[in-house]
Amino acid sequence: MLIAVCDAVFEDSEVLQSYIFRYGYENSLNIKVHIHQSIFTMKNALKRYCYDVIFLDVGIEENEGKRLAEEICEDYRGKLIFVTGLCDYAVEAFRLYAVNYLIKPVDYFQICDCFARLSISCSEACIQVLCGYHKVSIPLKAIEYIESFNNKVIIHTENQEFTTYENLSMLYQELKSACFIQPYRSYIVNMSYIKVLEKDRLLLKNGKELQVSRHRKQEMMERYNQFLFESR
Repeated sequence: MLIAVCDAVFEDSEVLQSYIFRYGYENSLNIKVHIHQSIFTMKNALKRYCYDVIFLDVGIEENEGKRLAEEICEDYRGKLIFVTGLCDYAVEAFRLYAVNYLIKPVDYFQICDCFARLSISCSEACIQVLCGYHKVSIPLKAIEYIESFNNKVIIHTENQEFTTYENLSMLYQELKSACFIQPYRSYIVNMSYIKVLEKDRLLLKNGKELQVSRHRKQEMMERYNQFLFESR
């Protein structure tokens, strides 16, 4: 699990990080934490990393954290947790579907509560698509891969296929911060279902073989290796 802590006060970040590592140790979780002390470094990191959880001080840089939270939630599919010394942002936390709202000074039991909420929230993570005249909610963990074919998009799960006219690129914008990659322009793949990834092809656990674009192979290898490292 990859976690980001964005807080201008380094001492607060260190305390939060120590609690996160303690929880990981006590619950046998492999956790990495990146600390960011400015909005600038946080934004740059979001271009390179797919964080599972972001602890964000919304009061950072004269309340610019609120604006950052809004930007993050536009295309971020991970989980957001507000950390602040004030009670003024509770409404914003609710509006942006934050998992939790922590008031400083944060204690260890608050972090335990966060991870309990994260466990429930992550197990229920879904994507909603229009299939015919009905909205269908599909659990992310059930999706093997998605393909674009004849102006349609087919979502393949272990037991079922869903056909929609949603735009594949828009779907990928929703999914790329989760464990999904786009090895070729007409496919999106759940990395949890990859058996073998090579430079020009990938093999899924169900036996399906898909092409990897030569323009994307380096990015795919880097993201998949990062996924494997974080899943250990």
